[in-house]
Amino acid sequence: MNLPASNNQEIEITTIGSGGGYGEAVVLKLDPDNWVVVDSCIDPKSGDSLVIRYLENQNIDFGTVRLIVLTHYHDDHVNGISNLFKRSPNARLVVSSCQNRNLFINLININSAKLKKQNANSATSELKECFEILESRNQHPISATHNQILFSDLEKEINIIALSPSPKTQESYDHEIGRLINDFGKPSKRLKMYSANFKSVVLYISVGINRIILGADMELDEKDDEIGWLHILNNSAVIAGRSSVFKIAHHGSENGYTNRIFDELLTDEPNCSITSWNLNDYLPQAKMISTYLSHTSKLFQTSAIVGGKDIELDKISKKILKRVNAKRKTVKFQYGLIRFRKNIEEESEWNTDLDGEAFMHHPS
Repeated sequence: MNLPASNNQEIEITTIGSGGGYGEAVVLKLDPDNWVVVDSCIDPKSGDSLVIRYLENQNIDFGTVRLIVLTHYHDDHVNGISNLFKRSPNARLVVSSCQNRNLFINLININSAKLKKQNANSATSELKECFEILESRNQHPISATHNQILFSDLEKEINIIALSPSPKTQESYDHEIGRLINDFGKPSKRLKMYSANFKSVVLYISVGINRIILGADMELDEKDDEIGWLHILNNSAVIAGRSSVFKIAHHGSENGYTNRIFDELLTDEPNCSITSWNLNDYLPQAKMISTYLSHTSKLFQTSAIVGGKDIELDKISKKILKRVNAKRKTVKFQYGLIRFRKNIEEESEWNTDLDGEAFMHHPS
């Protein structure tokens, strides 16, 4: 990593991407004593957490990590999060809320028991490790829900608020977990959560005069205003002031966009970051890049869209894929980092640092 050292007078929002499939993360420095990590990602070649690598590069004390937010349970947002949580003794763990926590833990345990059979998700194995760490610390996770304060320091004017999931999403989540537990007994069955992106934890962050929105993988359902972005836009009374930084939702996909986000939640010319997705549906697509550039000239992406070349599998791997009826796709690892930073107190412009494959879009 080739980045300037962290400045104690600055707030920082750092988006880390892996090219898709290996995860994404956002690291926030609210002040020198309060760091927050949202989601996680790894270097597939070494298995190392890119978040841990970044914090070590900046010589950050892991004891100052106060909050680790797991926005939802897709592998590309969970990879490496248990190692980070283990290294962060003072961090509280935030998870997307369902109403019946015991039912959710039961599902995690069932899926984790299948690890030896190669039919479990890495997401739930990471979660199980996190819950074991919580138990050793005599803690419970913080279950995020709509309009909930997750972290607050009134003296320093710091607030982190969850804008989702909505009550309707939480209720449907409980029904889905019950169905999954009943359906999950088959030896070859892998856990699949439907509409997981609507369960994402979207964050609204205020630090002094500064406002930030992190969109996670939240989507839009134009026919249902009780879920997704429509519920956030119609019901978020906690939002006080427009945000000048926006981590664009769901890799810049069309289903994560509505012009109302820019018209109602963001300042003019906001600083926007997109994490790339190079698996199956390549994201963001050119059409959406043009759409985002119509809202801002400050649009940054963690890496270009590049497909991976398939490699020959050994016989054992082929048998496993056949047994679980799964397909495989080689995804090229592309590390990219976007860091927005500015003086905490001054009404100044954000400075931008880029590392790895990250780049800025320019209007054509």
